[in-house]
Amino acid sequence: MVESPGLFFIQGIAGRNAYVHHVGDSRMVLVAPDSVDRGVLREAVLAVHATDPPGSVTTAIPGFTTNGATPDGTTFEPEDKTRLPGARNIELHTQGSVAPLRCQYGIDTEDCEIESPSLMYAHYTNNTQVYARIVGSRQVSVVAGMGVDRSVLRTAALTARPATDDELRLVLPTPPPVRDRSLMRAVRGLALDLFGP
Repeated sequence: MVESPGLFFIQGIAGRNAYVHHVGDSRMVLVAPDSVDRGVLREAVLAVHATDPPGSVTTAIPGFTTNGATPDGTTFEPEDKTRLPGARNIELHTQGSVAPLRCQYGIDTEDCEIESPSLMYAHYTNNTQVYARIVGSRQVSVVAGMGVDRSVLRTAALTARPATDDELRLVLPTPPPVRDRSLMRAVRGLALDLFGP
């Protein structure tokens, strides 16, 4: 049953219902047991939004190149591993809805310094160091081993920015070819999942 352009409800058999919400090039499908209230299911599918893709925040780090991106963050590797003895990869992570930066001393924290309300440095007993920076409602963390100079990490944290479309294309895997991206194909696939062949 089409409720509005891009939003429709499928009342299933076999004890399952579904909502499909089509927005731009994205399609959200939410399937739930028929015991879940239809209004609750509708509100849930309307509230779904895309998360930041892997590699969505990046920076330029002298002497390092982007090695790849995962849902956990972007990894940079040294261009010349002999130049930095003990060098490890540098990792850039983001997280949303963060609390103010503060030092949390525990058995693994060796040193912590709040440089400003939006910038913090920490050094841990496992020979890792982190610069964390608050950018809007997100926290950007740059993590590396002690073989990486602290100033390099600080610069990476301060210059972290949203990646351009071209930068994202370089680190994200190429999507598989799709013959039919129509909405009806999605409905047919969902119907097969719900009701079988």
